Amino acid sequence: VSHPREGGTHRFRAHRATIAAGGGFNADGCGFSGLGTSDANSRAAAGQTSASGGFGPGTSVNSSGGAGFGGHGGGTSPNYGEAYGSDWKWMPLPGSGGGSGGQTHKVAGAGGGLIWLEVSGTCTLDGSLQAAGIAKKDDYCPSGSGGGIYLRACELMLGDAATLSVVGGAAGKDNTCAGGGGRIVVQTASTGLDFSTVTNVAPGAVIGTKSPYKYPGDGGTFALRPYPGGTMIFVR
Repeated sequence: VSHPREGGTHRFRAHRATIAAGGGFNADGCGFSGLGTSDANSRAAAGQTSASGGFGPGTSVNSSGGAGFGGHGGGTSPNYGEAYGSDWKWMPLPGSGGGSGGQTHKVAGAGGGLIWLEVSGTCTLDGSLQAAGIAKKDDYCPSGSGGGIYLRACELMLGDAATLSVVGGAAGKDNTCAGGGGRIVVQTASTGLDFSTVTNVAPGAVIGTKSPYKYPGDGGTFALRPYPGGTMIFVR
């Protein structure tokens, strides 16, 4: 679970880890929060400059755009939330929340959280790591972006049920916008792994009939990076 306003997240470290089928980490909606217009005091206390934005670097400017992270949120520029961070310069940040719901009793969708797992030995993954953005069911309530997954393992073994998912929150009502997809970074010394059916960085979908004010988001990103090598010191 990430801090809803500051984005701080727990980091899990282990020598060995086994995530069996049916198990895993679920950080759906556990990222930066999406706020309604009644939360102006909370935004001001947290240093938010947007009068109607939620929390996080990719929050949308107002209710006319979804939040972004790996990809921008749904809507039209400059209303949607922009993408932020980089797959190659890792930033331990979760997904952002949507902008103001436009009405005092409504709150926009929260972003997906950050799952940060470091395994110095072998990690066997046959379960699920997921951090989806939240889709709201009210008008004028944009959805949160997908979150982040950072998995570092010296040796990584993938089972048939392995899943890494950072999907953006969907746009289910008129006058709403979907969130962008999140970011997945895998760092391992293992080679020959097939992630084509494992990862999902899709943007939030448009549910039902598409209207002029209901927009899908942009897809997120997946990066496979080499495991960092140690430094060898020779002493004579």
